[in-house]
Amino acid sequence: MKLCRSLSALRRSKKNIRLAAGFFDGVHRGHQAVIRRVIRKARARGETPWIMTFDVHPLKLLQPLAAPPLLTSTEHRIRLLGSYGIRNCVILPFTRRMAAIKPENFIRRLVRNAPRLRGIAVGSNWTFGKSGAGTPELLKKLGALHDFEVDVVRPVRLQHTAISSTRIRRAVAEGKIEEAAGMLGRHFSVAGTVVTGRGIGRRLGAPTANVAIHNEVIPPDGVYAVRAAVNGRIYGGAANIGVRPTFSHGKGAKAKSRKTLEVHLFGNPPALPGRTLEVFFVKKIRAERRFAGPEALRRQIAGDIKKALKILATK
Repeated sequence: MKLCRSLSALRRSKKNIRLAAGFFDGVHRGHQAVIRRVIRKARARGETPWIMTFDVHPLKLLQPLAAPPLLTSTEHRIRLLGSYGIRNCVILPFTRRMAAIKPENFIRRLVRNAPRLRGIAVGSNWTFGKSGAGTPELLKKLGALHDFEVDVVRPVRLQHTAISSTRIRRAVAEGKIEEAAGMLGRHFSVAGTVVTGRGIGRRLGAPTANVAIHNEVIPPDGVYAVRAAVNGRIYGGAANIGVRPTFSHGKGAKAKSRKTLEVHLFGNPPALPGRTLEVFFVKKIRAERRFAGPEALRRQIAGDIKKALKILATK
C-alpha cells in the first residue's frame, strides 16, 4: 500500500482518480462494498482507485468521552484496506484545523489538489466537514458543481439489519465472534506486537507469544481456537485472553486486572518477538478460570489444544 499524508499527493497522479472515502473502522462488508464499487468503475474507465481516510477517529479529538473504542488501529486498518485491492491511500491527519473546514471548502480543496478526480464513493451515512454537516446528498450537489461522479453505496445487511462498526463492536464485546465474522466477511482479528513474556507457557509445555494488542475492542476473557498471520503465512493455534488467574492470584489488584493475549501457534512458526501478529478468533473453547496449580493447568492446556485442532480442522 502506497501511503500519502496530504491531499497534494493526488496532484501527482498521471491517471484519472476515483476515491473510496470513509473512516472504515474494521473494514466490514459495508466498507468492502464501497471499495469494490471504486475498483470496478476505475478498472472499467482506466482510472486509478484510491482510498481517502483519516488517521484518527474524529471523535477522539473532538469528543474523547464519546469516541467509540476502535475495532482496528490505524496500521491494522490500512493493512486490511490494502488486502481488498486498492494500492493507494491518502490518510489525512485529523486536527482541529481540519475539523473546522466547512464541507464546501473541503471539497474545493480536494478538487484543487486532485484535478484528475473523476469520482467518489461513500457509504450512505458518511459525513464530512465542520460538525459533520457534509452529507452524501450535499456531496452529490458538489460533485455536479465540480464535475465528479458520486456513488452512495447502500448499507449491506445481515439478518435484515444494516452492518455497522457499532454493531460489530457490540458483538465482539459480547463474545458473539461468529456473528461478528458474518458482518466482517472474515474472522474478527486483533493485531499486536509480540513482546517478551515470563515464559510461563514454555514451562507448561506450550510456548506462547505474548501480544501487546493494538485494538481497543477485544473479545471477552477466555480460551479460543485461532489462526494467526505471520510473514504472509497462516498458522493455527490456541489463544488465551485474560489475567492469568492461576499465576496472578495474590499478586495485587494491578496484576489481576492486567489483560494479556497469549497465543500458542501450531507447526514451526519463525521467531516471533518484535513481529506484528494478526490473530483471527475462530471459536471460543472455554472461559478463563483459576486452576489449583501448574500441573492442573498443564493438563487443561493439552485438552484446549486438542479442541482447537479439532475446531480448526472444520472451520
